[in-house]
Amino acid sequence: VPWSQLPLGRAHLVVRTGGDATALLPALARVARDTDPTMPPVQPQALESAIADSLAVRTARFGTAAVFATVAAALAVIALVGATARTVVERRRELAVRAAIGASPSTLLRATLLRGLRLAAAGIAVGVAASAGFATLAESMLWGVSPTDPVSYVATAAAALAFALAACYVPARRAAATNPATLLSSE
Repeated sequence: VPWSQLPLGRAHLVVRTGGDATALLPALARVARDTDPTMPPVQPQALESAIADSLAVRTARFGTAAVFATVAAALAVIALVGATARTVVERRRELAVRAAIGASPSTLLRATLLRGLRLAAAGIAVGVAASAGFATLAESMLWGVSPTDPVSYVATAAAALAFALAACYVPARRAAATNPATLLSSE
């Protein structure tokens, strides 16, 4: 390609080898220097390292996004544990009355878990809607997957639901262990 037609004013020479490409790099630099001594110094590079360099910015962005997503998920789990624990504390009298009239611990556990999972399901629905809305903005950060990939949405929602279930379990177990006689006699 003529030099004047290159948009960046740079030329590239690609050489295919049958062996180790890095072993030929000094010889290629010498040939380029011998061809035109006035040419700026050549920095030969193996194709693998050129590809890695071009993907470095994307990889860094992905790494940053992964850190923020992990922190956000941890904060969401902590908030859900706190919200469920607060609900258990606020409803302990109701839970004690239920236990006193015959509700089994598994019934109390299930009721408390369902309350927390409803909150998580609402959050997941809002998150899926927001991510679908911002899909075009995220497209530049994705590689090899569509921003509206249904498998990714389902897998993420299932993971969020599993985290929510784990977060709600400890407070729900505490609710199931409520001793109605102790609680009702203290009030």
